[in-house]
Amino acid sequence: MGFNVFPAGAFPLPLSIRRAAPADLPALWKMQQASLRELGHRGHYAPKQVEAFIDYFGTLEREVVEDGTYYLVEVGGWLAASGGWSLRAPGYMQALRTTGAARRAAEALPRIRSVFVHPDYRKTEGIARRIVEVCETEIRWRGYPEVAHDASRAGKPLYEALGYKPVAPLEMKLPDGTKLDFTHMRKRVTPGRTARRVA
Repeated sequence: MGFNVFPAGAFPLPLSIRRAAPADLPALWKMQQASLRELGHRGHYAPKQVEAFIDYFGTLEREVVEDGTYYLVEVGGWLAASGGWSLRAPGYMQALRTTGAARRAAEALPRIRSVFVHPDYRKTEGIARRIVEVCETEIRWRGYPEVAHDASRAGKPLYEALGYKPVAPLEMKLPDGTKLDFTHMRKRVTPGRTARRVA
């Protein structure tokens, strides 16, 4: 799959959001790795840290897609972004330096997962926000009162703008000794079944 480049600030039409299917995974993984590697180029994390994370944990578990809670955004027919939510514990939880009680509390909440924007669309205003809002709508529809996210350095400002509150710093130590820091964040949502879900 290729990617077009559009000017920042507006979505070229048509923009569509749909549930991802297992057949989308190869294209999703390719796009997500490109997005993650850009964090190294932009100085949020060292390239070595990014590569170690990809090697050990990848970007997205197949099971999250199979659960039907993961979405992709296509702009003019091209894969531009993706994101979802899950009650499954992320694979990286095993590498987090947290207490057992804190970990169990975090695992009990629906969590925004693997929100990525392809580098070509990084300056397209609002695309990541739209994915998160779709996920929150689904979570609210399912009746959950709170949602969590483990924000990267790059992503934290977006989630703060969306009303997420920092709860605790997280430090991840990978098997090779590489360390990465994130911020565990949470947001209260109002449960209800009146919101329109994505088909």
